Amino acid sequence: MMKRLFRFLLLITLLPALAYAGFVAFLGSGSQASVCRGNVVSGRLEGGTRVAYSGENFRAYSLLGYLAGRTFVHSSVRDAIRDAYADLARSHPDLRYVYAEAGWPWGGPFPPHKTHANGTAVDFMVPVRTTDGAITEVPTNALNKYGYALEFDRQGRSGDYQIDWPCICWRWRRPRRRMACACRP
Repeated sequence: MMKRLFRFLLLITLLPALAYAGFVAFLGSGSQASVCRGNVVSGRLEGGTRVAYSGENFRAYSLLGYLAGRTFVHSSVRDAIRDAYADLARSHPDLRYVYAEAGWPWGGPFPPHKTHANGTAVDFMVPVRTTDGAITEVPTNALNKYGYALEFDRQGRSGDYQIDWPCICWRWRRPRRRMACACRP
């Protein structure tokens, strides 16, 4: 009897979560251009899209955050991020990147962030290496608030991790008017 009750309670709990995840996936599946209104603090987003959960050289900070719909951006921002990661995969195939929170599919207030309201703000985790120089990804889990609670000292160290300074490489390439990457050796 207890086993049957447990299964029923589990089903009752999971169904709304799965329905919500499906709804959020549907919201991000459009191919139309997004429209942002207002600014990053008090704006909104129409037709929000999201970066893929993972790719050849990147991943989202959390599957839970991704499924909850916390990684939506303006379509041009998504395209710029996708293109930048593709450029990096060709030029530096060994490097690994983690992107984090961006916004709701509809934009608007996005606690705990004061920004991220109109689909044009995205959090990126710093690229890291282990202290012995091996390429790795920044650790993101519930214990370190999905990477947001990591603290690095003045030398860029946090536990077994060291910021990969040469590969903090996001910059604005004016002729193309989109984000691009160029890692220094």
